[in-house]
Amino acid sequence: MEKFVVSRSLAEKLRDAGFPQNTTYLWAHYINTNPRFPSPSPFVIENDGLDNCGAEEWRALDFCAPMTDELLEQLPDLIGRHHWLRFTPYKQTTGTYLAEWMRFTGDKGVFYDGSLGLAVHGDTPANTLAEMWLLLRDRGYALPCGINQSKTSEAA
Repeated sequence: MEKFVVSRSLAEKLRDAGFPQNTTYLWAHYINTNPRFPSPSPFVIENDGLDNCGAEEWRALDFCAPMTDELLEQLPDLIGRHHWLRFTPYKQTTGTYLAEWMRFTGDKGVFYDGSLGLAVHGDTPANTLAEMWLLLRDRGYALPCGINQSKTSEAA
């Protein structure tokens, strides 16, 4: 399941940046009360609605672990009137993905780089879209979850 959600380090960055924490999956870890045994690695579990206080005694919940569709829901449909998100495997490097905002000219259906400077690469689809969400947040673009709503995305 870990390959279908954002990495644990990106999940922590998303939480700290205000990404909604009501996702299908969560990063969790075992609570190790015996110092003689090493702690196992963090893992992904289904979000059962428990918080840390109500969690079973053997686990602690850390951060949301959004999947690609949950990340897409939190990205704007458009930036300005003409910039659309293009998301694709990155042809120059096998096993990586590219997310970038492209300007649609409407002239013969041509897309071109609209010079927004908003492009990221990642090792999984979820990590790539998480990096794009963080970039938009940091640049002040309005996001569907309410972040930067006082600022406008119409400037592009």
